[in-house]
Amino acid sequence: MERTSAHCPTHLAATIILATLAFAGMARAGMAVGELDQSYTNVTDSNTLVAARFEVAQTFTVGRTGTLEAVAVRIGRLSALDSDQITLDLRRTVNGVPIEANTGPDILASLTKAAIDIPPENGLQGTFVRFDLPRLRVKKGDVLAVVLTTPAGAVFGETDDIPFIWSMDENGTYSGGRGFARGSSADSITWGTGSNGSSPLPASDYAFQTYLVPLPSALGMFLITVPIAWAGAARIRKLAK
Repeated sequence: MERTSAHCPTHLAATIILATLAFAGMARAGMAVGELDQSYTNVTDSNTLVAARFEVAQTFTVGRTGTLEAVAVRIGRLSALDSDQITLDLRRTVNGVPIEANTGPDILASLTKAAIDIPPENGLQGTFVRFDLPRLRVKKGDVLAVVLTTPAGAVFGETDDIPFIWSMDENGTYSGGRGFARGSSADSITWGTGSNGSSPLPASDYAFQTYLVPLPSALGMFLITVPIAWAGAARIRKLAK
């Protein structure tokens, strides 16, 4: 009994380590994909320009507390050159309006893809392209914004003046957010809150999907791995005798 008691801290430590490793491995194997949380896919034949002179955003409301794993947007490459790039960032909002600054602490993640990696437009519609996030912790009710920007297409009439498009619904019905646009080709150089800050229409929604690992699922996975790790620790104890 004394021998077993003396080794309890070691066994407990081994159990914790094994549980952590098992949990991490299972997360990498399956949980990293995440579950669909928010989406709007009911697009019409419309699309919006994404260019240096026309930045576009879609706000959404997080449906469950957990870890935000990825965002997918239905975009297409139009006149973008191979050397062009498109950036998706996830940022905070104030009163439902995206933060104006493209840099700073309110930008939660920023991911860039080369134009050559974006599928060409198909009938002036895009394809869902997934951007994997650095596993951001979010809570139910958070209102965030997905923003697309590119340095291409700064001047109308250039070879790549319409580099990318984002599929949209002019009369969007997504209740957790809305579309915004700003720039020299938009209604305003700021996101705004009405028709003066959102183009082409205040009620527009852009096609998007968010993928999230809910907190209960994460805890459940951990509880599953503990017995497995405990059994492994028991095996270690047996071999140590």
